[in-house]
Amino acid sequence: MTPMTVSIAETIRATSLSQATIYRMIGRGEIETVKVGGRRLVKMASLRQLIGDAPAVEA
Repeated sequence: MTPMTVSIAETIRATSLSQATIYRMIGRGEIETVKVGGRRLVKMASLRQLIGDAPAVEA
């Protein structure tokens, strides 16, 4: 089963973006999160959309 959410640390590893960039994107509403207890978790659907919207990089 695919997880519905991932931690901020997992988001950083998956995207190779800095922690500061991830939090800025969360603040701007570009990445959706949910708060569960004291943890902030990133919605996988939001990450998929972010990655799907990214321009292709040519090698």
